[in-house]
Amino acid sequence: MPSVMKTLFLNPPSFEKFDGGAGSRWPATREIESYWYPVWLAYPCGMLPGSRLLDAPPHGMTPEDAIRIAQDYEFVVLFTSTVGFFSDLRMARAMKDKKPGLKIAFVGPQVQIKPAESLLASSDIDFVVRGEFDHAVVEYAQGKPISEILNVSYIKDGKVVHNPPRPLLQTEELDALPFATDVYQHNLTVEKYNVPFLLHPYVSFYTARGCPALCTFCLWPQTLSGHAWRVRSVDSVAREFLQAHAMFPQAKEFFFDDDTFNIRKDRVLALCKEFKPVGFQWSCTSRVHSDYETLKAMADAGARLLIVGFSSSACPARPKIPSRRRSSTPRRSTARRFKSPWPMHIPGRNCTTKACAKVFSQRKQSRMQWATNFHTCNTRVFRASTWWTPSTGSTTSIISGRAWRGASFAILFGTRTSVSDCSMKPLIF
Repeated sequence: MPSVMKTLFLNPPSFEKFDGGAGSRWPATREIESYWYPVWLAYPCGMLPGSRLLDAPPHGMTPEDAIRIAQDYEFVVLFTSTVGFFSDLRMARAMKDKKPGLKIAFVGPQVQIKPAESLLASSDIDFVVRGEFDHAVVEYAQGKPISEILNVSYIKDGKVVHNPPRPLLQTEELDALPFATDVYQHNLTVEKYNVPFLLHPYVSFYTARGCPALCTFCLWPQTLSGHAWRVRSVDSVAREFLQAHAMFPQAKEFFFDDDTFNIRKDRVLALCKEFKPVGFQWSCTSRVHSDYETLKAMADAGARLLIVGFSSSACPARPKIPSRRRSSTPRRSTARRFKSPWPMHIPGRNCTTKACAKVFSQRKQSRMQWATNFHTCNTRVFRASTWWTPSTGSTTSIISGRAWRGASFAILFGTRTSVSDCSMKPLIF
């Protein structure tokens, strides 16, 4: 085995317009084609000289393209998903048919939740990594015996072996990771990445990992990042912010894709102090507990959009949905923009709770529309709507509203029927 294996980090081709791989905390197909950055794969890629990050979906790569490119590498780290798992297994089989000596590791939520089942599903998987995989795959590429690598599961003598877990990365270790944006510059085309509620093109990266909230609809804290909140230092984040601003002059905004950006007030204020002189706008995921001083500092430092989560408008469902519990109404003078997803396919949601939210007939085909208008910060109005087809029991929901500069947006959630089946159109008002 060479000192460093030539490694391909792959977010594999998926279903058409499906954003559910290495960067999406809300796997979905949306009305507007959109993709998140494969941030998780960027960090280990930056630690291995000669490696490549291939983000197939936004770059229009086919399975045949990925299989062909993999032949130039000795080790493939494939970020799999639950919905794409068996497709990924077929791709791994095709890669090894072309190059039998190729080593393949699967990472991502699917193999963390079901490591043994995933390994037993195919002999083409050499090992999987449970949880944070930054150092595990790098150590393997550098020649460390698999039996000594923490967080790894593999098959030996017909039995599944689970190595001990690796402690979660803390501030000093997070700061030591390469900047994700360095990897983007050499491997990705930022113009390929679009999210309906963010300005295009945008660039996203993390300032922290983990979230203490128990929201059932958010993927990462329940899988890769965990519920322990761990942060990069203010200096590390500020340096990447400044460097990325110079590195991507075409970018219209940055997005901090932390599980929750504003958990601790003193850190937010310190970051805002560093961001303000740069004079560039940014958005983030957020709780709704921040006070006036924090929101004002964020707005003055360039904050444009806060992504917050509302669990349910139906009272019977609320106690069954662990989530962010407190809410507040920031003052009009500091409010910029809130985007508020209302998930539909969650514990406690049923036809009765939807009826509580005012269900009425919509069309002759017995489709029903659930609609709730709600105000955010006394400045914006959004609408959450769901079409339900009783014959199939399927539902499709959107959140729509007016974006910051007058454009409209519509986000598709919980899709079990196609957009054409529901004849959905964005609600613009």
